[in-house]
Amino acid sequence: MDVKVSSPKKIDAHLREIITYLELDESKANWMKVNKLNSFVPEATFCHLNVMVKMGYEKGLPQFGWMLAQDKSMNFSEAQFHCVWKSPEGELQDITPRVDGEKRVLFIPDDKRAIGLCYYENRPAIYTFDNVRLLGKQYITELRRIKIVPETDMFEKYGIEFFWKASNK
Repeated sequence: MDVKVSSPKKIDAHLREIITYLELDESKANWMKVNKLNSFVPEATFCHLNVMVKMGYEKGLPQFGWMLAQDKSMNFSEAQFHCVWKSPEGELQDITPRVDGEKRVLFIPDDKRAIGLCYYENRPAIYTFDNVRLLGKQYITELRRIKIVPETDMFEKYGIEFFWKASNK
């Protein structure tokens, strides 16, 4: 199956099915531009780590939620667990660049779910959620917790491993 997902221009019935499945509040949907930063260079696909680094520079908080995308030609929709930075003033900013270069994403906050910090084979790891994928009327992947080990040098470069040590005491 060769799908090419992108951020939708509007929320349709297919995306609404995923929003309902995840028990999200559609009224909080936000089309967000990906912001460029001066304080550091964020890495694509590492939203949780990017937000931790940003918090080290400018305080703020992580806002967990779901980034929605679809390929209408394939009747395919997807929700990816995501993290954006919430400024001390409460403004949400997506700071993670996209591999596909997309400049705008659809994000819906999820105040019920968050990542967990852990170790796997002596390396920092993250408990997060797998992508939820809907093809036609059938879920091909459902909501489930997964553990990932980020393959990046951000821990050493920005000294963010202290988050793991503090959370695993």
